[in-house]
Amino acid sequence: MYRTQIIEIIDNFLVTHRVRLKVIFSPIIYQVTPMKSFLPGNKLFKLHYNIHQAKLLNQKTLVTFGGPYSNHICATAIAASQEGLSSIAIVPGEELAKKPLNDRLRFSVEKGLKLVFVPRSEYKLRNQEEYLTSLSNRVGSHYLLPEGGTNELAIRGCAEMIRPTDIVGVDRIFCPTGTGGTLAGIALGLSECPINIFGIAALPKKVEDVEKRVQDMLKKYGQFEKKRERNWEISYEYVLGSYGRPSSHLVKFCKEFEEDKGIPLDVMYSGKMFFAIYDFVNKGVISAGETVLAVHSGGWVNTTQSLIDVCS
Repeated sequence: MYRTQIIEIIDNFLVTHRVRLKVIFSPIIYQVTPMKSFLPGNKLFKLHYNIHQAKLLNQKTLVTFGGPYSNHICATAIAASQEGLSSIAIVPGEELAKKPLNDRLRFSVEKGLKLVFVPRSEYKLRNQEEYLTSLSNRVGSHYLLPEGGTNELAIRGCAEMIRPTDIVGVDRIFCPTGTGGTLAGIALGLSECPINIFGIAALPKKVEDVEKRVQDMLKKYGQFEKKRERNWEISYEYVLGSYGRPSSHLVKFCKEFEEDKGIPLDVMYSGKMFFAIYDFVNKGVISAGETVLAVHSGGWVNTTQSLIDVCS
């Protein structure tokens, strides 16, 4: 399994409020251009047991779904390349096939991934059994990964991101939340530990009811018995714009955070989480004397020398 690393952020704001902030992340970095890097982060944990299962089934090709800015597609391309497998991503938007690829898709293609652009009307069928069965006629025998990579094996992988020894002295854990797989995995892995996990949603509840998804996943995987209290919750208050169009406040926060601390943030996930943490501290929701552990989920970030030094 992939290793993680923990560092502590110390600044005047945190010292004044007497709050300790630690960050856990996977120190794997791909410098794609002089200005941009990709950190697979939690995505490789999601893929670990799926790759193992694909090999057990003697499947040579991974097939998944994702939009043109999907971190999951990039991580799938990396994992497949490292394990000697082929990879295919089905992407909505036929017109994209005639346009230059963005950094994410170009990086994925360079890692060996094949792109299949389909009409958006067809992409909407991606969760229907009949459509998924028909994929074999188009792409051949394959191992299927859902959009975002979240399934039972992904949750099992994310359950190993944080070990009980990582949270000694920690009062709360914060985690960026998209499809809910990482949050569900962490909650599963720490279900016997007396700690609360806060998911900061990347999308509004009306778009993605992550709370229901996480609850359904954990019930399905048998985490919670009636006697066991729920150890997680989700906040939808820090979407800060739309998924692809962050608010100016969020962009400014991420830029200043990177300049001050040398830790780049993607505006889709980790940026929203750290914005929420600092706001919680400011409002007193996180109290003086508390220690917080934040899960940096990676993503496409600005390349900074300090980050490269930490990851090397």
